[in-house]
Amino acid sequence: MSPLRFLLLAVSALWFITGCEVNRVLTIKRDGSGQITEHFMASRDSFASDKPEDKGTFQMKMPRPTAETLAKDAAKLGEGITVKSFKALETKEMMGYDAVYEFADINKLHADAFLQEEGMKGPGAPAADDASRNFKFTKGAVSELIVPIKAKEKKENPPPPDKNADPKQREAFFEALKHLNLRMAVRVDGKIVETNSHFRQGDEVVLSEMNLAGMFADPKYAQVFKDAAAGKQDLKEPPKDAKYLKKEEADVKIRFK
Repeated sequence: MSPLRFLLLAVSALWFITGCEVNRVLTIKRDGSGQITEHFMASRDSFASDKPEDKGTFQMKMPRPTAETLAKDAAKLGEGITVKSFKALETKEMMGYDAVYEFADINKLHADAFLQEEGMKGPGAPAADDASRNFKFTKGAVSELIVPIKAKEKKENPPPPDKNADPKQREAFFEALKHLNLRMAVRVDGKIVETNSHFRQGDEVVLSEMNLAGMFADPKYAQVFKDAAAGKQDLKEPPKDAKYLKKEEADVKIRFK
């Protein structure tokens, strides 16, 4: 299983078990070409072992990321995309990479794949090649980009342990959330003239963000998570705060020049 496929919906539940950092920013130029920068980090436990006895056994884990594994799966984002650079990253607890992709025509890229919201039938299933889910770009004096956004669906992620759950399981769950930071954004090479985005930041719009790492570190919410981890209260979902949680629920239009 590749790092890219691992990040899709079929195994998104593992984000909440191991913790994960993903930051993807797509920069679109006025001719429809551009780049995607990606920062990815996950717990070392998320990666398959290189030990001989583990090979050949089914594991819902990723191989250790390399330039080769990333290049092999770059096409999952769409036609004509290539890997410009790759840098492996390691810390004591996590592994991952920084990468830069290049593309010639954004109309050939899958918005669902970029947002990691493809509906897969099982681990390793191929990405759905549905052109209606591609970015839609029109070049002009004022160029326009439309990002198709799926309507809100029933959550696929597992619910957090309740206050009566096994203490070790509950504590591990909330410990993993301290590392959960998922963000996908689009930046224009120019100036945004008009957008219906709710989360514009200068020349960039945030399409999706779940920064639980930041929320955990905020004194405003620290006690809430501490009590939930200790079993003193149930926390079915994180507090609603657009500073840390953002999600567009309808197609996003960006006009820029």
